Amino acid sequence: MATWVAGVDLGKKGAHVAVLADESGQQIGPALSFFTSPDDLDRVRAEFKARAPEGTQFVFVMEPTPTWRPVARYLKACGHRVFLANQSQASSLRKLLKRHAKTDRLDALTLAKLPLVSPQAVHPAPVPDDPRWEMLLRGVKREYKLSLHIANLLKWIKEDAEECIPGVADLFPEPERPLDNLVYREYCALERHRGMTRERLREEVQARLGRPLDPQETRRVDRLFSLAQQALRLHGKLVPATAAVAEAIREDLEFLRLLKAEQKRVTERNYELYRELDKKGCVRSLRGVGRVLAPVLLAVAPVVACMTSGKQMRKFSGYVPRVDNSGLKEGKGQSMTKEGPAWFKRALFLASDAGRKCDPQLARVYWRAMVEKGFPHVKAVCEVATHMADRLFRVLKDNRLYELRDADGNPVSAREAREIIATRYTVPEEVRARLRRQKKHGRGSSDERDGAKQHLPAMPTPSAPQVSTEATPRSTGTGQAQRVAAILAEHLGPEFLARLAARQPESLAPEMQPRRKDLPLRRAETATQGRTTATAGAPSQVAIGQQQSPTQGAENVPQPHAAAASRPPAVPVATTGVIPGNGHRQGTQSPLDASINAPTESRPNQSPGVATGPAASATDLPRGISQRQAPEEPPQQPAAALDVPAESTTAPEDLQHGTSAPDSPGDAPESPGPRGQHPFLPPLGKPVATATQASPLDPVTACPEARSMHLAPGPFRNAAETAATPPPVGAALTGPDPTGNGCHPRDRPIPGYPQ
Repeated sequence: MATWVAGVDLGKKGAHVAVLADESGQQIGPALSFFTSPDDLDRVRAEFKARAPEGTQFVFVMEPTPTWRPVARYLKACGHRVFLANQSQASSLRKLLKRHAKTDRLDALTLAKLPLVSPQAVHPAPVPDDPRWEMLLRGVKREYKLSLHIANLLKWIKEDAEECIPGVADLFPEPERPLDNLVYREYCALERHRGMTRERLREEVQARLGRPLDPQETRRVDRLFSLAQQALRLHGKLVPATAAVAEAIREDLEFLRLLKAEQKRVTERNYELYRELDKKGCVRSLRGVGRVLAPVLLAVAPVVACMTSGKQMRKFSGYVPRVDNSGLKEGKGQSMTKEGPAWFKRALFLASDAGRKCDPQLARVYWRAMVEKGFPHVKAVCEVATHMADRLFRVLKDNRLYELRDADGNPVSAREAREIIATRYTVPEEVRARLRRQKKHGRGSSDERDGAKQHLPAMPTPSAPQVSTEATPRSTGTGQAQRVAAILAEHLGPEFLARLAARQPESLAPEMQPRRKDLPLRRAETATQGRTTATAGAPSQVAIGQQQSPTQGAENVPQPHAAAASRPPAVPVATTGVIPGNGHRQGTQSPLDASINAPTESRPNQSPGVATGPAASATDLPRGISQRQAPEEPPQQPAAALDVPAESTTAPEDLQHGTSAPDSPGDAPESPGPRGQHPFLPPLGKPVATATQASPLDPVTACPEARSMHLAPGPFRNAAETAATPPPVGAALTGPDPTGNGCHPRDRPIPGYPQ
């Protein structure tokens, strides 16, 4: 006998659509439209019978929309099997069939194909024959909705009270209690507290309650008086506006009273239905289940009747974690699926939290989750809920009472069970304090949780660099300074790093000369000390890593060229080893020596913010650059104070703008680029060479009108530069540069680039 599937797409306001598919999933005939009425349902059944062979059985699949129960109940009464589909899986299959289309016919066809593609995605519709099950389910859902409304009202009441008197919600946290209800109803309006005294407030509260106050209530009333006086000063002239808020609080309290009464009535009616449907009391035999939760857990009995294993019950509860295992990966600690109805998950959570206090097996699960796994309270209770779902499934499936047993499976009494839990499965308070995610309740409490909080080492705080002139130990190559030096050398060039790190006072004794590998790790002197040294006119001499012999003095240093006599002296690179007379270095070198094998020039406008003391650390270089000030004329120093030939400071005569400098020891590359030459900045301190042919990458060549643009004086352009008329493109630049920065205005340095 063949079985064909009919997919029914139920509409909330419009008509329903049904599509018939054969055993292979092919649609048979056009889609049918109908409404929720017996005549339309009979018409659909007759049409499907006419299309199918004789003796074909029909299975109807639909989604659990709000209108599914009347249709499913009528079809089941006619002898057809009705299944409900998983909405998320049905949506995924529809997107697989037609990604960019969604119609009622396509949804109905998807539901007809779903049992063939994934049989686990459908389950029999729970349509019991006894109407009391429908009444119990309706009552359970209503009680859950009432509890949500009550929770929202309590939140709104305390929020409005906090607006009137800040701090009153923490002082009176439960508006349902007599004293708290009286305060929220009568004393949230600040007009009541004008001219009020502490003794008078106590007398009024006692008179309205009709009984004397205990010491704790007296302290709370006194605290209320203090908060009200502070609120009067806080609101000032707007105190009368709190009367409207107090009136809203009274209305919410009245709604709260009505909702509580309705909830109590619904709960009693649900419990009466429970006693009629569960005469043996199987559900109440579970530990942690009482008069309120027993009807809720029994309402899932029609669904459990269609299940075949406890895994389906766990999946229905929504407390099982997701699975993420692929290849060699084993995903642990995944989030819960959170499937299933909300009213059932709430009841199962509350029952698990109460049951783990009197059931040794559940207490053991909770204890392991808290102590061994390190779960917080809520997560540990969720793990207990999965075990509670297994017990509920077996109790409903077998229709038997639950037996209380210890962790070894031996039957125990309720008193023995409590003793076992107290002695073996009590979570220490230190563990709870360590795993607690919320701060200690109370206004003005600190961020520390409890005395059991673990004390972690303090985070390092940035502090000002300490000035030190002592040599640091030899670097191991793994510190932060080495990483900073490597980054600076990569982006700014090793020559730039060496020039800033190789300055040394002349008065430093030879035995105190730092080693080459220690130079990048030194700390720089402060800007004030550098400026004082420059003002005093002390000649600056660079340490070259070797001790100067007594016979080797300033008179042996060649005199500089006449063209370079007016410029600041060059600063050679500090290395280790011996420099023979042929000018080639020998001996050991640091990792930066391979690219720093030629002497370099000093900046004409060296900022005092850059380290010029005994040693410079790579960590101080960004600070020296950021503290750069306006350029100043450095003091003229005699050429005899230099340790390198002065001819190396002059630019070759055949050097032209836009070309690379020859690879010679006398050239001092300024920045990264071919052979150390910056691609668009000429060396500072050298005369700008003539460009025989303008480069197409030159911004002035690409935009000639930029020549005629008037630039106002700024931090990188002075008045003399503004008044000067720039020469045409490609013209030779002769004479001293108008800016005094070592280059023509059109080749000004980039802001932030070291001068």
